[in-house]
Amino acid sequence: MTESLETNEVLKRVLKSALIADGVARGINEAARTLDKREAFFCIYAKGCDEPSYEKLVRSLCNQHGIPIIEVEDKS
Repeated sequence: MTESLETNEVLKRVLKSALIADGVARGINEAARTLDKREAFFCIYAKGCDEPSYEKLVRSLCNQHGIPIIEVEDKS
């Protein structure tokens, strides 16, 4: 449990820094464009997404370009 908590805290800090530096692609269109251009270092995917085609697109782009996926639980 401690390792997971530490990982979540580190991830929050990285995301906060990236947001400040305008380095986060949000939304399916922006994310797909960034993944396809290979401009992403990694992809964070919320497990609670209710649109299967979004998950399929994101996973295939990440697999095609060798971009690691980090899955997180949905906030709700």
